[in-house]
Amino acid sequence: GDVAGQASDADVDVLAALAQAVDSQIETGRRIRRSTAVLVDKSSSMDIAIDVGKRIAALVSGLCDAALYVYAFDVLPFEVVAAGDRLSDWETAFRHIKAGSATSIGAPLVALRNAGRKVEQIVIVTDEGDNTAPYFHDEYARYAEAMGTEPQVLIVKVGRHCAFVERKLTEREVSFETVEFDGDYYSLPGLIPMLAAPSRLDLLMEVMATPIPQRAA
Repeated sequence: GDVAGQASDADVDVLAALAQAVDSQIETGRRIRRSTAVLVDKSSSMDIAIDVGKRIAALVSGLCDAALYVYAFDVLPFEVVAAGDRLSDWETAFRHIKAGSATSIGAPLVALRNAGRKVEQIVIVTDEGDNTAPYFHDEYARYAEAMGTEPQVLIVKVGRHCAFVERKLTEREVSFETVEFDGDYYSLPGLIPMLAAPSRLDLLMEVMATPIPQRAA
């Protein structure tokens, strides 16, 4: 009873902190303007990925002005749709998602491509144990070609992680960033500035719109 009590108190603290983080980002005017896919590993022993994934989904959905697609995956993709942006909505949306089975990180990317869903950034919450085709690195190339876009990739490493996906993406010259989740839920809002950064196109438009200073005669 005691432990459960402590856990729920800690959860309440974390929830409050995440909500506060979203509010403070909204106050600064920081929004996520790039269409985003959040891919959450639900393969064996990935309870931690499910837990972190739903919190990231809540953070992103609270700040996202563009399309957001959330999938849990093992060897198959399962789209997760929440009724609202709050963490409680995502808790409800993820309630039937249980960890088990092998891992195909490419599976949700196939689903995105088949649905014609074009995203500018992909967040993967995983231990990188991509052990079943379709593999993410193969599907990334197919997706990029089919959609005419090269989404930025952010890997949030959880559990006893390896570097398989990173190695394969490096071989393919796909740029990506990684963040290691060390159990500190308060660190998750730190992902927001990475996801809210302007796209290359936004930066270019900003540069083009900036008047060039004229030298005084």
